[in-house]
Amino acid sequence: MRSALAKDTLRTIRRSARRFVSLAAICVLGTTMLIGITIACRDLRLSADEFFDAQRLYDVSVRSTLGLTDDDVSALAGLDGVEAAQGGWTETAYTEVAGARQSVSVSAISRDGMNEPYLLEGRLPASADELAATSEYLEASGRHIGDSVTFGVDADAGTWAADDASEHQRERAADLLENVNDSDDIELDDLETDTGDSTELFARHTYKIVGEVIDPTSVAAKNGSASFRSTGAKYSFFVASDAATASAYSVVYLRVAGASGVSCFSDEYKRLVEDVKGGAEAIKAEREDAREQQIAADGNAKIDDAEESANEQFSKVEDQLAQAQATIDDALAQIEAGREQLESQKASALDALAQAQGQIDAGRAQLADPATREAALAQATQAARDALAASDQYQAGVAARDALVQARDAHDALTQGAAQLEASIATLGEQIDQLKAAGQDTSELTTQLLAMQGKLAHVKGQIDALDTQLATQNISADQLPALIEAAQAQLDAVEASAVSSATSAVDDQLAAMSAQLDEGQATLDAQRDAAQQMLDEAAAQLADAQAQADEGQATLDSSRTEFESSKADALARIAEARAKLASVGSATWYVQDRSAISSFASIDTDASCIEKIGVAFPAIFLTVAILVSLTTAARMVEEERGLIGLYKALGYSRARIMSKYVLYTAGAAVVGGFVGSVLGFIALPEFLFVFFRLMYTFPAFSLHFSAGLCALACGMFVAGIGMATALTVHHELAEQPAQLMRPRAPKAGKRILLERVRPVWRRLSFLNKVTARNLFRYKGRLAMTVFGVAGCCALMIAGFAINDTVQALSANQYGAEDRAGIYTYDVLAATQPDDLEQAAGRLTDDARVRDYTPIRTENVSAGFGGTTETVQLVVVPDGFSLDGYINLHGDDGSTLELADATSDGGVLVTKSLANLTGLVAGDEVSLQDTSLSRGSAKVDGIVMNYLGDAVYMTQSAYEATFGKELEANALLAHLNGTTDEKIAFADELSADTTWLSVVSTQTAVRDFSNVFLLISCVTVLLTVLAAGLSFVVLLTLSTTNVSERERELATIKVLGFRKRETRTYINKEMLILALIGTVAGIPLGIALSHALTYVLNMPSMYFAVEIAPTSILVSCGLSFVFALVVCAMARRSIDRIDMVSALKSAE
Repeated sequence: MRSALAKDTLRTIRRSARRFVSLAAICVLGTTMLIGITIACRDLRLSADEFFDAQRLYDVSVRSTLGLTDDDVSALAGLDGVEAAQGGWTETAYTEVAGARQSVSVSAISRDGMNEPYLLEGRLPASADELAATSEYLEASGRHIGDSVTFGVDADAGTWAADDASEHQRERAADLLENVNDSDDIELDDLETDTGDSTELFARHTYKIVGEVIDPTSVAAKNGSASFRSTGAKYSFFVASDAATASAYSVVYLRVAGASGVSCFSDEYKRLVEDVKGGAEAIKAEREDAREQQIAADGNAKIDDAEESANEQFSKVEDQLAQAQATIDDALAQIEAGREQLESQKASALDALAQAQGQIDAGRAQLADPATREAALAQATQAARDALAASDQYQAGVAARDALVQARDAHDALTQGAAQLEASIATLGEQIDQLKAAGQDTSELTTQLLAMQGKLAHVKGQIDALDTQLATQNISADQLPALIEAAQAQLDAVEASAVSSATSAVDDQLAAMSAQLDEGQATLDAQRDAAQQMLDEAAAQLADAQAQADEGQATLDSSRTEFESSKADALARIAEARAKLASVGSATWYVQDRSAISSFASIDTDASCIEKIGVAFPAIFLTVAILVSLTTAARMVEEERGLIGLYKALGYSRARIMSKYVLYTAGAAVVGGFVGSVLGFIALPEFLFVFFRLMYTFPAFSLHFSAGLCALACGMFVAGIGMATALTVHHELAEQPAQLMRPRAPKAGKRILLERVRPVWRRLSFLNKVTARNLFRYKGRLAMTVFGVAGCCALMIAGFAINDTVQALSANQYGAEDRAGIYTYDVLAATQPDDLEQAAGRLTDDARVRDYTPIRTENVSAGFGGTTETVQLVVVPDGFSLDGYINLHGDDGSTLELADATSDGGVLVTKSLANLTGLVAGDEVSLQDTSLSRGSAKVDGIVMNYLGDAVYMTQSAYEATFGKELEANALLAHLNGTTDEKIAFADELSADTTWLSVVSTQTAVRDFSNVFLLISCVTVLLTVLAAGLSFVVLLTLSTTNVSERERELATIKVLGFRKRETRTYINKEMLILALIGTVAGIPLGIALSHALTYVLNMPSMYFAVEIAPTSILVSCGLSFVFALVVCAMARRSIDRIDMVSALKSAE
């Protein structure tokens, strides 16, 4: 009997293979999704856990505001549950990457291998000048193993390679005395007290890259939810512990005993870690107090030693400066004495020279006076004339001339007298004639005439005698003037010669005297020049001595000033050190576990998000599978009523008969579960690993098998389908064999609701009326089909909705053509507070910048209710506003103004942060900044933000919360130009070393799709599986519908229906039911989308459900297309119905 029943079961499977395969396919899809997504997420966690254990990643870290000591390490190592404790050094620095400054985490490799980086290539650093860099840095910077790199904690790249020795005090004293130079260097480098808050923990020089590694504390790549969590430095460097220059540790890492044996994402791990954290918290106060006392004692001792050493150096340098001043004063006194002696000698020389010059000048003046020459000439001429006068020859000439002159004068007188006498005689003759004519007496006149004629004859005789005398000398009277003139000329020539000789002699004498004066002047000038040269040389020597003395004095004064400055600086440093020590504050410990590592938290977040999808969708698959199994089982039981009755009549038990049908459906579930398990444990995880590798930098992802998960997934489908089949069969087995072997009585016909709508009903054709009656008469089939199609359509809508919601994050956050975003600025550029004014000025001068506003932004830890999340703090300085840069509005759409909304000194927090921590308006949120300053503020409101968490506050709220003055360090700016131009401008700013960080919203929009690669991939996968389920469900229901109506179809064929009409008769019902199911699936899909999207909300992101109309249309369209395809596939089954065999059946 058992063999016959088993054979019958196998025949049933073969006979209805399509139905069996369809049911198995539904189970394959469900188990594949449930196992694949769940185990892939588990594989992600386990791969991460294996990697963390291999690299000995810390379980608990302890940081302190004043650093940690070996005593702290020992105290922590002695806690219960601590396997190992290791002090370490880590700092956030800056380095150059592709021409721009980028943040980098620098850590010293632990000596015992804790937190050891995973080596990909090369080797780990072994000396203080070597480092290993992460793959991300090498790829971004273009550097390779063997290249050199520098880094520094400040913004000035010029200081990154500076050696520590450059900080020593430079020489303070003058160059005058070498011993001063050699002894006044006041060294206070050791004055710095070890408070653990040093900004530089490692030596500053050039490092050589020796290895490529993976940082176990930063395994998140550029994609995934970690992209919107505050992850700190972008790159990681690892140096040897010898490179650390600080004596105090910046952190102590703890490994928890037994933690490596459990998953670091498990509750057991969290319990172990919490126990150790509790122990650390228990000794926290004691160790904090010990650290404060140690710092005070060590600091005061160092300050006292430095002050004593400085005072000794002060005294020594002051003595040397006094000695140098005395030397310079002696030199100055000698110079002054020499200067006085020189002045005296100069005066004497000048007096003598002046007297000589006076004599020469007097001689020159006398020679220059014309009277002197005239007197000399007169005297010389007179002397020459006197000499001539004394000369016989000259006297003979004079006598000869005088004789000639006398002869001439005598001759002229005689001639003249003769002429006068003749004239008188002529006059008297005329008078006599007149008298005679007048008859007067002429005797007297005649007597006179005769006397005159006698005189005339006497005169002429004298003239003749004179002419005779002259003739004896061969001279005529006429020649006398010429002879006189010649004689006179000869005398004049002689006299002129004598005078000329005298004049020449005078001139020669004067010239000689002038020459003598010139010679004397030249001699005097030479003497003056020599004297002046001697004086100048002496003055120069004095001037050189004075210059040397002045230079020495200036150098000494400079040295004294510099010494005083150094002394004041040293005293100020001592006072500053004392003040710093006095105000160092309390040591505060911060005990954290791995959840503080953003990439660690993102692993669990990403996995949990996908797991939720992997649980929700298979649940719907299971529900559909159970409904399909009910339909299948009900149809099989209906088809084999007579056979069931026969089995009962032959004595088979109800359980044995039931087992046939349970084995059929459960067998399909087992087959589907087996295939789904293979796909779920291998194929689907390997598919998701492709995307995991894009999100995380783990060296490998390993597959894992979970018998419990396999049993759960397969068991759910096997048990669900088996129980549904058992319930269906149990109802039929309650009847007697005789009733079972008779055909079931047809259902009584009833009027349907549509028949009561007479106008519509009358217009329907016969076949349409039959279709309407069939739809509403078989309510079970209607419900099953509509629910199956609606469920599958809803799943597709939900899949598309998740993708639409994720894709809408960018538009909601950054804006799009159809909406305004939260961030409306174009660039967020951060710099050092000291550089902000200069950087802002450069943006002001750039025409590409439309406007900007200053803010302060930094990463802070926000905590409430035991939950802590790293968020972005945005502080707006007084007088400025975020309006136009960041739109603050509540979830009700109301617009908020920061200053008004937080007028009581509170803060605004984002929606996702509120959801994660449970914050509501009125709660107090605790905040801790990067300098470990802590405070709390009241939450005045919740604002929307879709990507990233933020806390907004005003300047007054910031200063009240953290107790320190606000220093703006960033600018929000609007740019002019196209999107590409704005991105190019942001890239240009990134290349400028002034800016520490530049974030472009346009770049974020452009790269958005890569960030949610995993979620997009999973939603596409779910949508494809949902579509596959929809197709399988429709195919199964269609097959069942055709098989259970074979007699009906055979009847209408006998009545003359053509193939096309027969197909239309069946397919019309299927299409109508598919349409109804599709329409019903729309609201169901929307509701499911909201539920799944709510489940998907994760840290740093807020999913506002958004379903594109095209997504609904595509989902509905696919459902209807699948219905059309199924109808086309059913054509062959309808056409192959054997009318004779169908009509012979006992139904």
